[in-house]
Amino acid sequence: MNYFQNYQTNWKYILIIIILAVIVGGGVLAYQYWWLPKHEIKPPEITIKNEIAGPDLSEVEGWQIYTNSQYGFEVKYPSDVYFKEFAVQGPIIAIGIKENNYSLMAVYVDDSTSFGKYCDNQKNFSIDNSPAQKCYFEECADFCHEDEQYYNAYSIEILQNNLRYSFICSDLSHESLCDQILSTFKFIGEEDLTSNELKNADYYIFFANKTISLQDGNYQENLPGGTTFWLGVTIYKDKITFGDINNDQKDDAAVILNTTGGGSGQFRELTLMINRDGKPLYLTGKELGDRVIINSVNIVSGEIILDMIVHGPNDGLCCPTVKKIIKYKLLNNELVSVD
Repeated sequence: MNYFQNYQTNWKYILIIIILAVIVGGGVLAYQYWWLPKHEIKPPEITIKNEIAGPDLSEVEGWQIYTNSQYGFEVKYPSDVYFKEFAVQGPIIAIGIKENNYSLMAVYVDDSTSFGKYCDNQKNFSIDNSPAQKCYFEECADFCHEDEQYYNAYSIEILQNNLRYSFICSDLSHESLCDQILSTFKFIGEEDLTSNELKNADYYIFFANKTISLQDGNYQENLPGGTTFWLGVTIYKDKITFGDINNDQKDDAAVILNTTGGGSGQFRELTLMINRDGKPLYLTGKELGDRVIINSVNIVSGEIILDMIVHGPNDGLCCPTVKKIIKYKLLNNELVSVD
């Protein structure tokens, strides 16, 4: 009898404990579902920018060019940043861009026909005539608590030929530089010239009166007269620009070459490479002078425009000081000056 009474007494305690647990658990759930949303920590609002504008040619002049012929795209990046293609699980390729050991941007290409990054403030537009989406998002480690700092970033995704090209800008404080990099992005087809092809093409050199073949943007050979005389040809400060010169609806290329014969002279030449079935073919060129400075070269409306510093009447060969804009157009397969 005493055993049975004790058994009943224990069940009473157990029942009380169960009721208390239900009340406490229900209170916690009610707090999470009704109270917390009213006091959700909101990251600062971000004003989404318009679609990526075209590149400021003066600011991206001299940037390095990454070309991926396999997946058909090209993008420029500053010469002083770390740029490396690496293998990761999932995407077809991945590219890391760092500045001063700080992760600036990541580029991924994977198989997809739809945008993958979800956010509430996305903007749809186009890049190089392909659908694109810009999305700002906020991230923080684990769960976001009131004392944690949000990590603001953005992504741009571009869809082309069943592939998704994703650009992740790691920090909004670098948004302007990320936008500049993205503004240089373009798709390249089988019939488009690439910077890599131009760095390994044949050029006629006025200085040496001969045709040479660049290899990775360089050419060198010894000339008769001993080791003092040699011919060196390079692409001057990577100055390459694309545009249609001969009105065939295909982008040609203007390339600035620098030639030396082993002395102090540094002779600049403008070369016109036309697009012949997707391959660069030298057509004509112009001598620009010894140690002149070419600030920029662009193709606009079928004209090659050079922003240069040339020699004045009192300037030494080392130090030109006169700013000059020179324009050329193609006439009867020759470059003629345009006033």
